[in-house]
Order: sequence, then C-alpha cells, then structure tokens
Amino acid sequence: MKKKITIILMLLLVMLIGTSCFRCVSQEEFYAYTSSSRSSSSSYYSRRPTSSTNASSSSKEQTSHVTSNSSVAASSSSKHNSSSSRRVSSVISNKTKAVDKAKSYLRFTEFSREGLISQLEHDGFTHEEAVYGTDNCGADWNEQALKSAKSYISHSDFSKEGLIGQLEYEEFTHEQAVYGAENCGADWNEQALKTAKSYLRHSSFSMLGLIGQLEFEEFTHEQAVYAVNNCGADWNEQAAKTAASYLRHSEYTREELIRQLEFEEFTHEQAVYGVEANGL
Repeated sequence: MKKKITIILMLLLVMLIGTSCFRCVSQEEFYAYTSSSRSSSSSYYSRRPTSSTNASSSSKEQTSHVTSNSSVAASSSSKHNSSSSRRVSSVISNKTKAVDKAKSYLRFTEFSREGLISQLEHDGFTHEEAVYGTDNCGADWNEQALKSAKSYISHSDFSKEGLIGQLEYEEFTHEQAVYGAENCGADWNEQALKTAKSYLRHSSFSMLGLIGQLEFEEFTHEQAVYAVNNCGADWNEQAAKTAASYLRHSEYTREELIRQLEFEEFTHEQAVYGVEANGL
C-alpha cells in the first residue's frame, strides 16, 4: 500500500514538473518570438525614414542637376544673344561710318556712284557697307557729273563727245555723263580753239592736218574749222617747221621734201616755202 502511494506521488510529481517545464519553454519562446517580431518591425520602420531621406536626397540632386543645366543653357543663350547683338551693333556702326566717310569725300571732290563705292571699299569697308554709305550720303549723281565736267573743263580742253567719254570712264552712267557735258557751260568752239593752240605749241600742222586732228578728238567739223581759222597759225611757218623736223631725222632732196610736205596736206606754195626756208 505504501509503495502504491509512493508511485502515485512520484507520477504526480513528474506530471507537475513536465507541465512546469512546458510552460517555461512556451513563455521563453513567446518572449523570444515577440522580441524578434518587435526587433524586425522596429528594423522595418526604422529603415523607412532612411528610404524617404534617400529619395528626398535623390530628388534634390535631380532638381539641382536640372537647375544647373538650365543655368548653363540660359548662360549660353545669353552669351549668344550678346554676341549677336554686338555683331549687329558693329555692322550698324560701320554703315554709319561709311555714310560719314562718303559725305566727307563729297565735300572735297566729285565722284560717280560706282567710283565712291570703290573708294570706300579701298578704305576697308565691305561692299555692303560701301554701297550703304554711297546710297545714303545724299548725293545727286547728275550734279556730281556736272561738277566733274566743270572741273575737267577748267583744267583741260575737251570736245563734247570727248568729255562724255571721260565722264563715262569715271563710271558715271551715259545719261549722267550727257547731263554733265550739256550743262557744264562749255563753249565747244572755244574748246576746239584751245585744243588747236595746244597742239601748235608742241608740234607743227598744216591747216587740213590740224582740222583732221581736231575731228579725231571728236570735235565737229564746224568746230574744228572754227578753231583752225582762229588759232592765229602762219601756215607757211608751219610748213617750214615741219620741213626742219624731217631734215633732222633724214636726208631729202628738194623735190622729195616738197612731196613729203604736200603729203602732210600743206599746199604746194606752203611746201615750197618750207623747203626754201630750210636752204633747199
């Protein structure tokens, strides 16, 4: 009977110990699990602000990069606009200078339009600037042709056609040249007379030879005859001078020299006079 009681007590004790151990293990595992879960949860929630911070930082970097690119683009555009503005200002400035230079030239001398453009280009202006300066200097090209014609007439002798040709050579148009020649106040008979006298100062001519020379200079026949009849030439003396010129360069018999003077359109009487004046 005591043994049975002892066994029963031992079994009860074993059960009590087993239950107690089971509860202890369960609590420890529970606490361990709970602690692990909290730790995991805490780790998860603690990482979220870090992710948010990184995103914010990345966003700031992207914004900064975009802003930087925008600033560079704006700066480049500003520099380009500034450069273009400077080029435009330079072109305008040069055109203004070309106008001033053209006006300066016209205060002292006469130019055709093409002549003034060439002069400005020679001074270093571009063709475009030179054209702008010439077209905006206020010149009247007919008046410029007229002034140029008067200047030529005051220093030399011209036929009307010869003066027109000279003005065209100066790059006035034909119409401008004609305007200048017709309005310069020249007396073409007097111009022919001056030309005849100029020839006689440097060479010797027969009357017909001088008429031919004046017509070659584009005086009309009437103007040439007027000049010859009024130049005061002694045609016998002209024959003598011509004969002397031939004898300085070659030898002639009397008859050969008379024929040569007649070839120069002296009359027979003038030729004989010229030969005899030189001792033949």
